[in-house]
Amino acid sequence: MKKIKTLADLKKLHKEGDIKEEILNYLESYFYKLAESLGNNVAPEEFSLEEHGYFVLLENDNDLQLAKLKEVGLIEGLFNCRFEFVEEIKLDNISLHKVSVLYDNDYMMMFFIEAKEFSQEVQEWLKENSDTIEYGDIEDVPF
Repeated sequence: MKKIKTLADLKKLHKEGDIKEEILNYLESYFYKLAESLGNNVAPEEFSLEEHGYFVLLENDNDLQLAKLKEVGLIEGLFNCRFEFVEEIKLDNISLHKVSVLYDNDYMMMFFIEAKEFSQEVQEWLKENSDTIEYGDIEDVPF
C-alpha cells in the first residue's frame, strides 16, 4: 500500500521505481488538477491532499487486509464500505480502478487498484461495480 499526499510522494515513487510509468503519469496529472482546483493558489510542490483526501495505491491482496485498511480509515474494509463510485480507467496498456470513498462532506479518499495484481474475487467485485472510462490523452483526466 502506498499513500500519496504530495507531489514529493509521487517523485519519490518514481525515483525508487515503485510504480509503473503509466500509473505514475495518470496520478501526477490528476494530482496537478486537484492542486489547481483545491490549492487556493498554493504551488503544486507545496500542496497536500492531506486535508482533502489522498491517493492510496493498493498493490496486492495483502493491502486489502482489514488491519492495513484501518490505517487509512476503512474500519470495515474497502469492499464493505459505502463507496461513492468505482471507475475503471483504461490507460494505454493498463487498466486501473479508482474506488472513491467519501468520508464526510469535505474528505474523499481515492483508492487505486491495478486489478490484474489481485485475486479473482477482487477482480469480479471491481468489474461488477465499475464504470469504464477510456483516456486517450492524459489531459482528459477529470477530477
